[in-house]
Amino acid sequence: MYLKAFKGQHWLIALLIPIYFASCHVMLAGAYNEKVDESIQKVSDDVSLLLVTLEINLENSRLKENSYEKHHASYITIFSELESLKMKTQSLPKYEQVTKMIIALNQNMKDFESLHKTGFNKRMLSTAKALVETSLVNVMASQNALKRK
Repeated sequence: MYLKAFKGQHWLIALLIPIYFASCHVMLAGAYNEKVDESIQKVSDDVSLLLVTLEINLENSRLKENSYEKHHASYITIFSELESLKMKTQSLPKYEQVTKMIIALNQNMKDFESLHKTGFNKRMLSTAKALVETSLVNVMASQNALKRK
């Protein structure tokens, strides 16, 4: 008797299982956060300003204008923004990957700063710039992906 009743209702179970799984919402990344996005944009603007300034000075043979001492304040600003951004992302649920990207960007900027202290030529600058820009693009792309969800 029980088997007959179950066989008659198998279509109901077959219908409910897909509905159940369709109603599940799995989030592997945190929700979009406007403050984090604004901070990323600010870091991007400041890093871009530094990189372009160094590039233009190098192209125009203004090597004294490219001395580390003249740009020390820019590094302090960028590192403080990155530290603040890291703390913001660490406080948000499911932002571990973004935090890792921020830490990688911070390390790339430290390496760039070390290179700047020793001096660089055009080729070294373009290589270091590409590494920093790649880190920035990764962080911005991850945030833009969250924006679309």
